[in-house]
Amino acid sequence: MIAVIAILAAILFPVFGRAREASRRSVCQSNLRQIAQGFLLYLDDWNGTYPYRPLPNGSPNPFFWVGRHWRWPLQPYIAQGMGMVHGDPLKSNRATGVLYCPSDVSGEDTYDRTSYAYCACFFYPPEQIAQMRRSDLYPSGRFTPVPQKQSSVEHPSAKILVGEWTSNHAAPRQATWWGPGQGARNYAFADGHVAFVRAEDILPSADPADPIDVNRTRDGVRGRDIR
Repeated sequence: MIAVIAILAAILFPVFGRAREASRRSVCQSNLRQIAQGFLLYLDDWNGTYPYRPLPNGSPNPFFWVGRHWRWPLQPYIAQGMGMVHGDPLKSNRATGVLYCPSDVSGEDTYDRTSYAYCACFFYPPEQIAQMRRSDLYPSGRFTPVPQKQSSVEHPSAKILVGEWTSNHAAPRQATWWGPGQGARNYAFADGHVAFVRAEDILPSADPADPIDVNRTRDGVRGRDIR
């Protein structure tokens, strides 16, 4: 009897694990649909201009693609209750809900419970994207962000707007957007639809040193991330 139970457990546990992960991936996709709708509502209110906000001291913000930065101007559009921690305008004490993928293995505090990143090509013009390297997504000072217009997006169904920063639903876990192109992620596109896309299906970026990085899509907002 014990042997039978052990055999059944060996068969059923992987099935239950796959079912649980499929459910979590579905929740993540629902999160991204709500976030994408939030972006579209923001565009309606801001004359078709994608969100961008400088750092609290007024200097340019190359970090805006990181979740703890872009989420603040989107907050009214995604019904996300957040409050500052110890007066830090970027740190939240309640970031959760639609901002957090239930399969995110990076840890709740790593990105302040925000699993999703916003593509930098929506706040840098294509001419700058063509010259950018990974270090320019940090305070290199080489480029000044310029929020782009919705009307400049030539392929909205093929242009990734926001997505999981790490590979949460496929091996290798925690692989990030850039690098050798590993894993797979849920992405929300500029037209509002959501898809699960493997890294090898993403078109090359403008930086040959980082062939996969949707922050730096070739031709910026005028380009494509998938065929």
